[in-house]
Amino acid sequence: MASVSDELVSLIERGGVVMWPLLGLSVLALAMVLERLWFLFRAAGPGSRAEYEVLVGNPEADVRGGSIYAMTVSGLRGARTGSEARAVMSSSYGRLERFIPALSTIITVAPMLGILGTVLGIIESFELLTGSGETLDPTDVGAGIAEALITTATGLTVAIGTLIAQQVLVAWIRVIEGRLDVLAELGAGGASER
Repeated sequence: MASVSDELVSLIERGGVVMWPLLGLSVLALAMVLERLWFLFRAAGPGSRAEYEVLVGNPEADVRGGSIYAMTVSGLRGARTGSEARAVMSSSYGRLERFIPALSTIITVAPMLGILGTVLGIIESFELLTGSGETLDPTDVGAGIAEALITTATGLTVAIGTLIAQQVLVAWIRVIEGRLDVLAELGAGGASER
């Protein structure tokens, strides 16, 4: 019985050259998603102690743990004008949304690479069909068609998995941004009202 790693290697080989960029995109997407999950959980997890300390006005909360809440409120306390307060909020939102545009790019590019692999596999099959006048082995044509289907399926799998992960991250980010807005109103010391 073949191991999972053997099956994966076989799939990559049968999928052709386009499988390598698809594999790279899947590893990159996974790394970005895991980094964002770690960041959001550590820095702004639901009901985090840092959020509580900021809400109750603990001045040491600004330096402990580096939570997104504490950094935002600290920046808002130092803001002298409304435009400075907006810049602080924009910076906080930017830290939260890191890698989201890159994930969108992977969601778009992965199916296109899958289609490219499909085209290359079909071209290979047609070249075999129209090639030499020798007897044609159907398994050779089947290999080109398999390449086409494998790359399409892989591209769609990478895109769909990344899309689901991205939407979970975006939903969590929107909740945190809502909390930041509340903290800005409660703890900014009026800079956002100037």
